[in-house]
Order: sequence, then C-alpha cells, then structure tokens
Amino acid sequence: MSANTEPMTLEHFLTEMETARPIVRRRVWGRYRDNQLSDEVTHDCLTDAWNRWQIEPTYFVTHNLLAWTTQRAYWRVRDRLNDRARFAPLAEEHPEDPAYAVKTHEAHAKAAEPEVERHQVWALVHEAVTTLSEDDREIIDQHHFGQMTDKAIGDQIYGVADSSRAARGLRVFRRRTRIEERLRECLLERGYDPQTGQAS
Repeated sequence: MSANTEPMTLEHFLTEMETARPIVRRRVWGRYRDNQLSDEVTHDCLTDAWNRWQIEPTYFVTHNLLAWTTQRAYWRVRDRLNDRARFAPLAEEHPEDPAYAVKTHEAHAKAAEPEVERHQVWALVHEAVTTLSEDDREIIDQHHFGQMTDKAIGDQIYGVADSSRAARGLRVFRRRTRIEERLRECLLERGYDPQTGQAS
C-alpha cells in the first residue's frame, strides 16, 4: 500500500465527492437509462462513502473514491432492479375476460425478459467477485470501474518506493490476468460463458 497514510482532509474529501458525483451518475445512466434510479443510487453510494470517510479518514487515501463508488452503484442498481422484477404487479383482473388477463401477464413477462436476464448475469458476476480477496477485488474495481491503468493501480497497491513504475505495472497486469481467469472459470462453473455472453 502507499506510504501516505495521512487522513484525507474534509475539504479534499468533499472536492473528490463533487468530482465523482456527475461521473458516477453518468456511468449508471449510460448503462441503465433510468434518470431516477441513477440519481438515487449515486446519492446513496456517495452517502456510503461519506460514512466510510467519517469512520476511517485514511481509507480514500489508499482507495480510489470514484472506483469504489461506481462499483457499489452498479451493485445497488442490480439489487433495485431485482426487487422491481420480484414485486412487479400482476396482470389486471378482468373476470369477464380471462383471455385479457392472460395476454396482459404475458406482455409484462415478455417486456421484463431482457431486464431480468441482465440482472441474472449481474448476480452471477457479483457472486463470482465475492469469492476474491479484498485486494483482488480492489484491482478489478479500479481497472474495470475506475478505468485506472495497471501502473496507476501499482502505485496505489505497492507504493512509489517499491521498484520501478513499469515493474509495478507489470506485477499488477500479471496478477489481474490471473484474477480475471479465476473469475471466468467461476462464471463457467455457474453456467455462464463471459466470452459469448450466453449460458454455457
């Protein structure tokens, strides 16, 4: 980890929060196209970050706030959408026309299919990620959600005093490759092929 363990000042933390807010919201909206959901989860996850900073002021010195918040926003969206699918209203009751109720129910189910399938994939990915150690999850979060390079991740994990920057980046690249292979195998075991995006 980085040798810098000085607590992040309130002013610095609030600046980081305001920088992260529109980026996290844009990422969530870009994936799910839901304004209300994007606003809600962005607010909730930044509140989580605030609570985390109050408990441990040094946490976001060694953890990327944007990556941390974005990853949690994606998982929170998945949970919200799973709840929506679980508590979706049934077809309207028309005792005088049973065929109408059947058709309405089928229409609701068909409209929900792509959304439910996407959430099932997210559930599998989430389950696979939880099998990783905290450090391995951090590497995946920072690379895929924080859009950080291997060298930048190496700076955070190993510290700038540990070997050269290129060497640190290479260590992260090799480690990340092994992590991603483990995740792929884990998803295959659960019946999902990440290469084709289909059930195996």
